[in-house]
Amino acid sequence: MVRFILRILLIFLLAYLVGRFVPLPWQTQAGAAFLGAILLSEAPRKRAYGKKKKHRPMSFWAGFIAIFILWSFWAFWLNSSNDSILADQIFRLIVPGESLKGLEAVILILATGLIGGLVGGFSSLTGNLLGEVLKRPSR
Repeated sequence: MVRFILRILLIFLLAYLVGRFVPLPWQTQAGAAFLGAILLSEAPRKRAYGKKKKHRPMSFWAGFIAIFILWSFWAFWLNSSNDSILADQIFRLIVPGESLKGLEAVILILATGLIGGLVGGFSSLTGNLLGEVLKRPSR
């Protein structure tokens, strides 16, 4: 559990620093999740009955949670800085004629977080798989 929380914090911090200080597109945050998962990956350990214990689902969820929180917070921050005007206009472009009385911004913030979370989760999973291969003991 400690390693899981450490993965979330490392991926969050790397993605935040990349997004804040490096003027590159959003895909670099996927690279931050990939790198964070490689750094904290470990070789699969054997269980008592012989099968290897894999950390793949936890790696996916660590990347998903870290990037979901980061992207949702950034979307909320940008939305609150313009009084939800942009979110209302974008929602009307996507769903014409519908008005949800203020929920447009919440739906778009969650959708943004979901997209970012999926990108971060799959990047973290890929980084963990590569880290397992690199850290596998030689036979």
